[in-house]
Amino acid sequence: MKSSITSAGISLDNVTVIDASKRTPSVREMKRYDSIFLRSGCSPFKDATKLGDHLFDFVKQGGGLVICAFRTLDLTSNGAYDIKGKIIDEALIPLKKANFANDVKRGLGEVIQAQHPIMKGISTFDCESTTRHIPTNNTQGGKVIAKWNNDYPLITIKKKKPYFGTVVVLNINPISSRSCSGSCSFNSESDGSLLIANSIEFVANY
Repeated sequence: MKSSITSAGISLDNVTVIDASKRTPSVREMKRYDSIFLRSGCSPFKDATKLGDHLFDFVKQGGGLVICAFRTLDLTSNGAYDIKGKIIDEALIPLKKANFANDVKRGLGEVIQAQHPIMKGISTFDCESTTRHIPTNNTQGGKVIAKWNNDYPLITIKKKKPYFGTVVVLNINPISSRSCSGSCSFNSESDGSLLIANSIEFVANY
C-alpha cells in the first residue's frame, strides 16, 4: 500500500498507518488529518462498528474519506471484514455492499465525469489477471465517476448534506503489482497509484 502511494508522488512524511485490526483510532486522533484512506485486509477490524461510528463523526465534521471496496464493503464470510456503524447506517457511503467477485482481468471502462479532479492524468487502469471488486451499484445519492469495463462502478463519490466531508469509494483491491506480484493486484504500469493519490487529495480539499 505504501508503494502505491509513494509512486504517485505523495510523501509518507505526512502519512500515518494505523492497523485497525489491533486498535480503533479515536475521533480526536482522526481529526489530526485532512483525509483517511480505509481498507480492510486479511484480518477483521478490531471493532468495525466503533470504527464506523468514529469515521461518521470524522466525515460529519469535514474530514475526507476514501474507501477501497474490496473487503471493506464485502459481505463475504458473513461480513466478517466489512465496516459497520453510523458511516453505513447514516448512508454516507456511495456504493452498496455485496459479495466480492474474482472476475477475469478487467480495466477502465466508461468515464462518466472525465473532467473530475480524481480523473486528472488517468488514462489506463487494469488488473494483473484477476479483478477483485464488488459487482454492485451506487447507493441513492452516490455519483459514479467511472466504471469498470463490465459496467459496474469503479469510482463513486458522495457528499451528503448536512455533513461537511466527502466520501469516495474505489471499487478495487488497492495493492500494486510493484509490491505484490499476485494475480489480484492492479497493474503498476497503469494509473492505479495516481488514482489512489488523486482520490486522497480530492477528499482532503472538497
